Amino acid sequence: MARTETLTALLPFVHRLPTLYGRPVRAWSLYVATGGTTYVGHDGYEDVVATHYAYDSSVPNHTQVNEGDLLILRDGHGSLGVARAETLKSRAGTKRRRRCPTCGTSQVELRKSLAPQYRCTNGHTFENPVAANEPTTLYRLEYGRSFRPFDRLTATQMERLCVAAAKQNAIRELNVDRTLASLRAHGMEAVPE
Repeated sequence: MARTETLTALLPFVHRLPTLYGRPVRAWSLYVATGGTTYVGHDGYEDVVATHYAYDSSVPNHTQVNEGDLLILRDGHGSLGVARAETLKSRAGTKRRRRCPTCGTSQVELRKSLAPQYRCTNGHTFENPVAANEPTTLYRLEYGRSFRPFDRLTATQMERLCVAAAKQNAIRELNVDRTLASLRAHGMEAVPE
């Protein structure tokens, strides 16, 4: 779809974020791993950028996102799309985690050319992480009906919209006013409904 057609398709959507069920709608940045990564603390998530986002109860802000909230999907380069949270489902489940045998953190990375081949964020190096299936709550946030591709915000521009400086978090709250202004300044006349 050409840029003009995409922008024209967005015009029917509302311009301001309303309240929903008596609470203000919030805005969130959701990180999607789209390329190779050295992180091996778990096997990742079953995200599909245009339809749904998966996460679990170990992710900071996992209880904060609600139906109706504004979402900007991002990768390490910038925005991928904009949507509204349509449905949020949760269930009990397990997640395979790999942990440092010394300190227990799951913040483990694979080293490509050094030995031992694993290193945790606390500086411990080791040959094999300790792997286990751990109980967790699994979440699936669906937004496919409202999703619109939008790749016009760089990672630096996205960072300026964040409320907190916690770059490592996959789910980050965005300042609603700055986010709406930035979306409009980059060609999105209205946010998805």
